[in-house]
Amino acid sequence: MAEKTVKKKRKSTILIVILLIAALLALLISGFMVLWELVIQPSINNGIHEELRTTAHLSTDQKNTGANKGKDTDTSPRYDFPALREVNSDIVGWIQIPNTVIDYPVLQSSKDDPEFYLYRTYKKEDSKYGSVFVNAAATVTGKDASRVLVLYSHHMNDGQMFANMLNFADLDFYKKTPTFSFDTYEKRGDWKVISVFRTNTRKSQGEPFQYNYSNFQNDDRFLNFVHQLMIRSIIKTDVKVNEDDQIVLLSTCSYEMPDFRTVVVARRVRDGESTKVNVKNASYAENPLYPQGWYDQNGGTRPSYPETFKEAKKAGLTDWYDGKK
Repeated sequence: MAEKTVKKKRKSTILIVILLIAALLALLISGFMVLWELVIQPSINNGIHEELRTTAHLSTDQKNTGANKGKDTDTSPRYDFPALREVNSDIVGWIQIPNTVIDYPVLQSSKDDPEFYLYRTYKKEDSKYGSVFVNAAATVTGKDASRVLVLYSHHMNDGQMFANMLNFADLDFYKKTPTFSFDTYEKRGDWKVISVFRTNTRKSQGEPFQYNYSNFQNDDRFLNFVHQLMIRSIIKTDVKVNEDDQIVLLSTCSYEMPDFRTVVVARRVRDGESTKVNVKNASYAENPLYPQGWYDQNGGTRPSYPETFKEAKKAGLTDWYDGKK
């Protein structure tokens, strides 16, 4: 009997040791996973972009030598695109937004695989961070450049990529950051924010607003599109827009409702125009247009606005327009 008791105790002890080891391994694995998600992956992503920033940002000496010598610094290149495109010829631009971490290359893949960079870095390596990329259907440069460019990137919980886009829904943040730079490899570009809106992708929340257009057959269709951007804006700015302007939309996920999007819209600073913006006149919009699901969840009544720019203009609802008389 004593021998059986000893054997049982040994088995119990071995079982306890095995369970303790298993628990310790589980704790170590879960700890590593947390470390991987919160520290290692963010550090890797930041590191590969920091590596490219060293290549991208021209020094003062570089800006004043070679092809740039003697040029006005307001028009000379801010980024070394020849060097960047040697790294990856899909790099078509660079975006940098003050008061954010956004200082990234902009990539464009082929129409055959338009979301190639959704989960890939500029090195074409797999990454949940992905890249900032422009809609594949757009023409980014040249005299036939698209009137509208849509840039996409992830909203990462650690604040990287386009997470800071959500800050633009705050009036104080907008007032500090009314402009940003987005250069293509052929053209320098400064941009003034004109609209910040939230919209849906699920039909169960209402008919989604299709904002991923690049090309328009005529001015009327372009202005109809701008009208739709303006009536949805959370922020009312003092920046004017017309049919001769080029627009960029910066799109990312937001979580006010499932699969929602926050989109920041800006127009290119015109030739000879100051980059300064009178933010004193900026305010929260009185009644921005949201999808029906927003009102079902939060209450209120969805406002009714004219469908077209011409109807809105006739109703006196286009104070943002400064184009043809």
